[in-house]
Amino acid sequence: MRFLSAAATGVLALAATPAFAVNGTLLTAYGTKAQGMGGASIALPQDAIAAANNPAGMSEVGDRVDVDVQCLQVTSKATFLGNDQEGDIFACLPEAGYNRQITPKLTLGISTFSSGAGFDYDENIFPVPRNDSTGTFFASVAVLPTATYKVTDRLAVGVSLAGGVQAVRISNFADVPNRGRRFAFGFGFSGGVLWKPTDYLSLGATYSSKIRFSKLKGYADDVLAPSNGQVDVPERYGVGAALFPTPKLKIAADLEHINWSDTQFGSLFGFRDQDVYRLGASYDVSPKWTVRGGTSLARNHIASDVVIPNILFVGINSKAVSLGATRKFGDGNEINFGVEKDFGSKLNGTGPSAGASLDTTMYIFSLGWGRRF
Repeated sequence: MRFLSAAATGVLALAATPAFAVNGTLLTAYGTKAQGMGGASIALPQDAIAAANNPAGMSEVGDRVDVDVQCLQVTSKATFLGNDQEGDIFACLPEAGYNRQITPKLTLGISTFSSGAGFDYDENIFPVPRNDSTGTFFASVAVLPTATYKVTDRLAVGVSLAGGVQAVRISNFADVPNRGRRFAFGFGFSGGVLWKPTDYLSLGATYSSKIRFSKLKGYADDVLAPSNGQVDVPERYGVGAALFPTPKLKIAADLEHINWSDTQFGSLFGFRDQDVYRLGASYDVSPKWTVRGGTSLARNHIASDVVIPNILFVGINSKAVSLGATRKFGDGNEINFGVEKDFGSKLNGTGPSAGASLDTTMYIFSLGWGRRF
């Protein structure tokens, strides 16, 4: 219960700052180690946050605790109804995990992951005589109690329940009343398998259901009325493979599908389904140091004809490269670092969005601490 309370408290703290993401409302990766490899993680669990990527991965991480934070530096410029505006934010999203090896076959643990979107412009983006800045903020934290079981020494299955807490704020958006922060709660589940046919190869598959959130009071009556006042985390499923050519070198690749079209929120803002391709590698330079690199590629979740509905969700950078490192200490502690550059081109509106444009620059910096018991 303490862990669940801490996660909810984290959402309340986040509600003071705009949140942001790159694949719709989702981050490129969960866990600093995975981020350093472009998010490739379905077949390569590396920490107690692994359940956010594949619940079965918790079978391989042993007794440990991890606490990470991903901080996003975002600058965006937009043109809307002949009005040019820009802004920048620095927002931090926490994530954590804890895992215990109960028996040689059974583990119990818990992971969290954050998602969100939003932006605050320096001034009101609508060409009306108002001085207040325009902004939106959507953020959620999902808590994943997880159990894994090793069917054989080389095959593990895992399941997670997903309990979510969400905070939303929309400020000075056309004629919509400012309702302040509103909160919602949601539930879902996920499952996965992890198979090691040889010592040199690992294969994984995972499925995460949509996390269905309750209605956001107030917003369900106006700006979010077409989505029934709900902002759900989408269904996801994927497969991954990891190679271990030498004891020091690991190479991993993932393919994940994000099903935006099955969410009312995604349909409201014109989100398209995404296939995300991830590739990464890590190398143990010494017993104390590991370095990582990777990339993540996906088509943009919005097309040029829906720029206007997404003028306040500036995450149009769906391609990323990343670097990371781990410094291990003799007492089981480690410090993890990651940096990510997200790429995208200026999106010029067409059709119903003609005359509007959106141009975003984004970096993500991550820092984490882990300890093996």
